[in-house]
Amino acid sequence: GNGFVPTSVVKWNGIARRTVYVSDKRVTAEITDMDVESIGSASVTVENPSPGGGISASLVFQIIYPVPTIVSLNPNVVTVGGTGFTQIINGVGYTPASIVRWNGLARPTTFVSRTELRVEVRTEEIVSAGTAAITVTNPTPGGGVSNNALLEIRNPVPKLTSTIPASIVAGSLRFTLVLIGSGFVQGASIIWNGQALLTTFVSSTELRAEVPDTELAAPSVASLTVVNPFAAGVSNVLQFNITPKPNPVPVVEGLSSSSGLEGDPDLTIGVNGLGFVSGSTVNWMGSPRPTTFVNANRLMVTISPADLIVPGTFNLTVVSPGPGGGASNAVQFVVRAKMTNCQTVCMQSADYYLQNLSRLPRGMVWINRILYSVTSGNLIIKKALEGGDTDVQQLTREYTTTQLSILETNSIPGALNAELSCYRITLGQVTLSNGEIISRQTRLSDLFNATRVAITDNRSADMLLLLKIYQLINGNDPLNRCR
Repeated sequence: GNGFVPTSVVKWNGIARRTVYVSDKRVTAEITDMDVESIGSASVTVENPSPGGGISASLVFQIIYPVPTIVSLNPNVVTVGGTGFTQIINGVGYTPASIVRWNGLARPTTFVSRTELRVEVRTEEIVSAGTAAITVTNPTPGGGVSNNALLEIRNPVPKLTSTIPASIVAGSLRFTLVLIGSGFVQGASIIWNGQALLTTFVSSTELRAEVPDTELAAPSVASLTVVNPFAAGVSNVLQFNITPKPNPVPVVEGLSSSSGLEGDPDLTIGVNGLGFVSGSTVNWMGSPRPTTFVNANRLMVTISPADLIVPGTFNLTVVSPGPGGGASNAVQFVVRAKMTNCQTVCMQSADYYLQNLSRLPRGMVWINRILYSVTSGNLIIKKALEGGDTDVQQLTREYTTTQLSILETNSIPGALNAELSCYRITLGQVTLSNGEIISRQTRLSDLFNATRVAITDNRSADMLLLLKIYQLINGNDPLNRCR
């Protein structure tokens, strides 16, 4: 305006307000919250004091509603299926006439302050996941609709409690995994080691999925979680065990040798059967013995001299470790007493007989598949006793020597029936290529038979094994100082 002086006073509806003089054309006045509390109009005048002075013409000041603005929601996220709650809408420009709208529908609104409104949200309004659009409307004059604020209605975070089955054996075919828990919704996915499985929703407490056999090839532990669509998070983790195949219960069918001799040295015995695994152990009367795994059908076990001190019958079993496994049936191993009637002979050396060709004992000897009559100075026998470089020549030399020593005795049948143990030699168990076993329990006659078969079949490896046995039996002194 004009005509203002430093003492001019602005009046609001006739009531003076604190006034600041700016110039003869401008003054300002402080208007309180209470002055604009209600919608309507106010009369504004300026009064100059006397002398002179007076009251100006009045101007009409319109009081209208503001356009509200939403700043935040509290809460801004809720869970499907939760209980009813109070929604707080924080912002500016609120009035007692402000109305909150929920997805466009007006709701009973509580005016708390110009920066806070409240509405009550019912349980049935948060039964499905999604968002609710919240606005605030102020009436005319002025007024208007606020910005949109979105309340997130999320599915619950699922909780896992157990699986059916609880575990599965490695190498199994594909199977249906059942997950038991709570908070499952349509569209939930089972996550197996970080990968989503095709999931079937059964109920809020059960989900199912097919697990392919490629996930079951080897023993491991799989991590299981569940993700609900539009949820606030991932479930807890369940561990699912893919266990090793259970070991079979072993079955013993037989032993490579079912007996030993009292006082024998270490014996290595083959145990034949079914279902053996690495870690299977042969037990002697319930106590484990050093065992070598050969394959699922054969183990090798070493029986110590301490096990062979006392004659008797002893049980052997095989025990396999878990998972599965267990103890086999028992088979018997017999420790036989030493022969009390050993009829031995003086075993001479080949060199002894070579020096005494004119005094050879009378009888028949087997040389290279032919029986020869022993006569003084026999050239065939002489050649046999001289031996040679080949396996068969060396074995023939020793075998001929032993036959000649037997011919020296008065009782050939008794000498042939004596076991090798009668000669107090240190001999472990020897297995020939045809499966025949030579040990301290072997009779001299059986050793002779095995020798003839090895030479006839030209089995070099067996001939070397037999040669070592004859070298233990025969003497090595040409001067008739025999074993």
